[in-house]
Amino acid sequence: MIFKRNGNSRRRTRSPETVVSPRIARLVRESWWLLVVAAFLYLALILVTYHKSDPGWSYSGTGAPIVNRGGVIGAWLSDLLLYLFGLSAWWWVVAGVVLVVQGYRRVVQPDHTSDHPVALCASGFALVLLSSSALESIRLWRLPVALPLAPGGALGDLIGQALAQGLGFNGATLLLLVLFSVVSWVVIIMKGLLISRSRRATESFRAAFRRTNDWRELKQQAGFFTMSPLLGLFNAGYTEVTYQLRSPAAGGRAYIRSMEAVERSLTRASVVEMGRMERHLGILATIAAVSPFVGLLGTVWGIIYAFQGIGTTGNANLATVAPGISEALVATAIGLFAAIPALMAYNFFQGQLKQWQTELDDFSLEFISLSERNFT
Repeated sequence: MIFKRNGNSRRRTRSPETVVSPRIARLVRESWWLLVVAAFLYLALILVTYHKSDPGWSYSGTGAPIVNRGGVIGAWLSDLLLYLFGLSAWWWVVAGVVLVVQGYRRVVQPDHTSDHPVALCASGFALVLLSSSALESIRLWRLPVALPLAPGGALGDLIGQALAQGLGFNGATLLLLVLFSVVSWVVIIMKGLLISRSRRATESFRAAFRRTNDWRELKQQAGFFTMSPLLGLFNAGYTEVTYQLRSPAAGGRAYIRSMEAVERSLTRASVVEMGRMERHLGILATIAAVSPFVGLLGTVWGIIYAFQGIGTTGNANLATVAPGISEALVATAIGLFAAIPALMAYNFFQGQLKQWQTELDDFSLEFISLSERNFT
């Protein structure tokens, strides 16, 4: 039997608990989400409408009317961000878009949790922000844009110049490109750990599922199998089955009135679990497709500087041309270094996901078979 019966069992009354109304909880989540959206829209607005004549953190102003659409606060804040990070300050807007998307998921799915620790996400963002600022200071210092200081800002100039002095101009650029590729490796490692832990938890859960005679006991042990995608299917099917068994037939025997509803709940749970497993794989696909072209761009840029050096010195022999061009070609190698592992990992994880889809389908069929055998 899937559910053990007890003739003396009675419906237990739960002790009264103080709970927040789902409507009020959703209203609070939506309010916070709207505040985050408004904050980052304001951030984008003040960066777009920045003007050097406005009074800010680095400049007292000319006394002319403020041009920035964010007012005094907007002029001061945009001046501070652009002074510190240069054009890389726009990464804050990108981070805002990510937070808005994640916040919307929390509004729609209150039980949604992130697979990544907050500290790791914050460290990754800081790495991207500082690397972008330093790269901007080294390579894009000639950009004709109005900024409080210079492209890359104060932090980019500090980091970029220190790297350039220690590693050379091209060496610093390549190091920063390698730092960008760290994002790819972080995704690969975290996705690999997720699949490995999910595999172990799934093996344990499947053994417990086939061993148990009472699904209620397995439901109480769900905390031991949280990493298993099969647990999501079991919870969905268990909830639907118990809901239909609450109203037994006239003869006193409980049965499932709609097996199609059970199948739909399992199908929906399978889609949710596969979405969780596929999360962030698009980052690997993007890196695999874009990195070679980024490396090629660095190579072209380096060759341009090499020929500019030839024009400045007026000497075109091999000893003058070869060092600059060889260093420029390393950028292509670095782009391939980031792209090849990302492509291999993406293809590997796609194969793993196909196996997971097969396991989810197999478990759904097993769950449906047991339900039909015992309650129809």
